[in-house]
Amino acid sequence: MDSNEIIGIVLLIVGAFSFLFVQVHISCVILVLGLYLLYRGQKKPESTIDKDLRAKNEELKNIEMKLAKMEKEKEEEINQKLADRQSKLDNIEEELDKLESERIREVDEKIKDKIEELDSLNAKYEKLELEKKDDLSNKLKFNQDRLIHLQNEVSELESQLDNTKEELEMQSYGLYEPRYKFVNSTLYKEKLTEIRKKQKQLIKDKTAAQCFTEWTVDGSVSKGRAKTNANIRQILRSFNNECEVIINKVKHSNFESSEKRIQKSFDSLNNLYKRDDVVISQQYLNLKFDEFT
Repeated sequence: MDSNEIIGIVLLIVGAFSFLFVQVHISCVILVLGLYLLYRGQKKPESTIDKDLRAKNEELKNIEMKLAKMEKEKEEEINQKLADRQSKLDNIEEELDKLESERIREVDEKIKDKIEELDSLNAKYEKLELEKKDDLSNKLKFNQDRLIHLQNEVSELESQLDNTKEELEMQSYGLYEPRYKFVNSTLYKEKLTEIRKKQKQLIKDKTAAQCFTEWTVDGSVSKGRAKTNANIRQILRSFNNECEVIINKVKHSNFESSEKRIQKSFDSLNNLYKRDDVVISQQYLNLKFDEFT
């Protein structure tokens, strides 16, 4: 208790009893003085509390400012990492587009050459039909055989074109033909080829990675579907590229750590695309583990 409060209480007690022994106005003065000192003693802690409250409020504001600054810095860091990853993905996509154009142009040129050769033979055939009727039967047979041969070649090239388009489609998901240094067993190569076929089939069936939400963009379902397909393509491309790097370096000494790195990549990418509700399936992850087990 403050000293002013103690003195004020004493004066109040003395003033109360002084009515019995002294004049009334003296007792009133004593009572008023006691009340004043008691009021002074109570007012001081209140001002101290207000001061403490202001200090705490100021401290709280400083903490909020620091938290806001840290949150902003973390957001900028995440945005920068996302921008870097997007840049790498764009570069890979650009290289794939260039490769696809070159491969298709090469096959188209071969088909064009064969068609030109076929047209030339047809022209020769028509000319021979007019000029040498006696020798028509033999030459007709020759040209027919040649025509069938060329048609077979054209069909084969068209089949190669279809295979090339399919291969490029798989490469757009980051799924390339395996070129691992440790692949030296014929049996293992056959097994690896079978595993890759299963992975390609999952991609074709749209079960390698899935989106469980039907998004719309600007109110358009088709635009939302295009965005979802792009996200699925990106998440699979990133996962396949990381797995290829990891599996290419696998040894007996780092077998477990390689499995953990693939699992970590799987979990990180699924978490990254969680807001888009896009995930890589467990079945596809298991096939990646099968590649080096």
